[in-house]
Amino acid sequence: MSDDLIERLRAGLVGVTPGPWSAVQMDMINKDLDRPCVVGPSDIVVGNDGICEPDRYNDRMFTEDAANMRHIANCSPDNIRTLLDALAAKDTALSDATGRIDTLKEAVSSYSQVISFKERQVDDATAALSEMRAELERVKTYAHEATRTLTDLVGGGSECFAGRIGEMYIADLPYCKRRIRERESRAHEQLLKAVAAARALAPSIQDTPDLGARG
Repeated sequence: MSDDLIERLRAGLVGVTPGPWSAVQMDMINKDLDRPCVVGPSDIVVGNDGICEPDRYNDRMFTEDAANMRHIANCSPDNIRTLLDALAAKDTALSDATGRIDTLKEAVSSYSQVISFKERQVDDATAALSEMRAELERVKTYAHEATRTLTDLVGGGSECFAGRIGEMYIADLPYCKRRIRERESRAHEQLLKAVAAARALAPSIQDTPDLGARG
């Protein structure tokens, strides 16, 4: 629908009486001539080929109802069809946009749930790392205490044996540390992957069409 048609229809509403109107048949001057007309707050007459000429009937009727007559002339079948088609197109565009918005809302809700789940995974992984560090400290403490206890128990000539056992515990510490750090590294990698996956799930929402644009 063109801007020119919109402006003509809008201009044609200036001074129009509010109605209600109804279509009737009536004889005007020539009893043999039946013309369709519209009756509003005052008589409105339209000829078969458009607006009746003022001098064919009475001046008062056409002076008072000139705005109504222009409005009726603008409401041609083609203009009304164009207007209705434009409204239908806007309704369709609005319905499509509403559907896209609903889809985006569902996607955002789904992504939010996934992100919350990933955040819980991150929290769990962080807690696991803390527990691994605590376990490392417990292993170190146990090794030192075991070495000291064996040395005290054996005493005398067996000190060399106790020392060897202690050395074995001490020698195992790097291995224990390495194993625990490997577990920490794997847990850290899993944590980074979970964070990256959560960020990648963030939706890219495009602007919706301008529903006010004319078709």
